[in-house]
Amino acid sequence: MPSTATDNITDLNDKLTKLIRSLETHPGFTSTPQNKTVYFMHDFVSRSQTMLNALDTSKLDAGDEQAKKDLQDIHGRCMFTELMVTDTTGKTAMMTGGDPSKPLDFGEEAKEKVKTVTGAEGWNMAFDAE
Repeated sequence: MPSTATDNITDLNDKLTKLIRSLETHPGFTSTPQNKTVYFMHDFVSRSQTMLNALDTSKLDAGDEQAKKDLQDIHGRCMFTELMVTDTTGKTAMMTGGDPSKPLDFGEEAKEKVKTVTGAEGWNMAFDAE
């Protein structure tokens, strides 16, 4: 189990990379034109990963409040990603310029990968009590 901020961030980064790869292999991402919903989710998750990689792990290890808040924000983005990837109502499509009457199925791989991201133990360091 990861114990330092660097270990946790590395673990979370690896999980996000696997989620991004699953989105990149989705037929809607590789089609011409790209599916707006898949493109949006790829962009959103990639930006979340960029934000994660910009965190100063030494500040997280020291318990810096702003670093914790930044990690909490990234965690919220990942929770939102899970809601959107697992949506079957068409709301995700509506939010991303797609057709809400035809909800996009991101596939089992993306659904599995997003759950490994949101269920990762590394998020605990953002919510540890003082």
